[in-house]
Amino acid sequence: MRKAIFATLVILCVLVVAIPAIADSGIGRYQAINFGPGGALIIDTKDGHFWVWAVEYGQSALFYCGKVKPGKKIMEVIYELKKPEPKSK
Repeated sequence: MRKAIFATLVILCVLVVAIPAIADSGIGRYQAINFGPGGALIIDTKDGHFWVWAVEYGQSALFYCGKVKPGKKIMEVIYELKKPEPKSK
């Protein structure tokens, strides 16, 4: 039962992503970068949202990863992860 619900949700997510891409002209709103049999990165070229589609042990999942922020120049650092300071004792 859980597998059937999971598969239905995955199919619905794929359709939500695929149908608008088919309707758009040109390169399409949604672009996928294939990671091989392990999944893909899906990018919304209009609004900057992106997802990771992953396949592992015969099951697949679609993860929303956030929104990309455009930069002002090539190689600009948009967000930098800071190393946490060690806690003092």
